[in-house]
Amino acid sequence: MGAGYAFAPMFPPVGGAITEHRPYAQYGFTSGLAGGTFTYRMRMEARFIEGNDGTLVRVRNMARYTRPFHRGSKVAWMAYDEFFVHLNETRLRPQGVDHNRLFGGLQIAAWPSGRVDAGYLNQFLPGHRGAADRMNHVLSTVLAISF
Repeated sequence: MGAGYAFAPMFPPVGGAITEHRPYAQYGFTSGLAGGTFTYRMRMEARFIEGNDGTLVRVRNMARYTRPFHRGSKVAWMAYDEFFVHLNETRLRPQGVDHNRLFGGLQIAAWPSGRVDAGYLNQFLPGHRGAADRMNHVLSTVLAISF
């Protein structure tokens, strides 16, 4: 279990910037599974978005699986799915599915306290209030360092 805060500025296509403050609480679970590691995380966020008429509450559920190519390997294949749902409606965002992220790729243990994740990220954003659905295809690279 844990909690945190994110400052998340957004830059709409029409220009300018919108400020978002996002305190959150989360629960995580990790277990060995079929020679790899299964991780589940549920995060509850309170989204304070500049210009919105209220606090937006969002839940993010992520399931992730990582498995080394062979015993002792520093390279593993990995996949995760993260599903976002708004629990309430505000002027700027409707209640319901916000978006979904599906990732597949490789994880490289670069050193004992750090890793690199690289692969394909598919991000689906359903259209709301007359907007078209969007699908983003992303080559994603993440550097993760543990302290």
